[in-house]
Amino acid sequence: MTWESETTQLSTQERRKQLRQLEHDLRNYLGVVSTGMEALTGARDEPEMFSELHQMIEQQGIEPLKKVIADMITVACATENG
Repeated sequence: MTWESETTQLSTQERRKQLRQLEHDLRNYLGVVSTGMEALTGARDEPEMFSELHQMIEQQGIEPLKKVIADMITVACATENG
């Protein structure tokens, strides 16, 4: 079930709970990106390590972060319209 289909039937309290979970996820993925960016700085002269870190940031930080942001927008809009 997607966030979008779930949010149309949720109470305000349940939506707040979803938003808190999404906030938690957002902070976690931002942490991955922040830490990864710091590590990239130290790997400038190591192309293989730099590439691995870049891929890790993309897969474990950026991509999930995009989904969390989309989910937050969906829940927020449903809260506003519901």
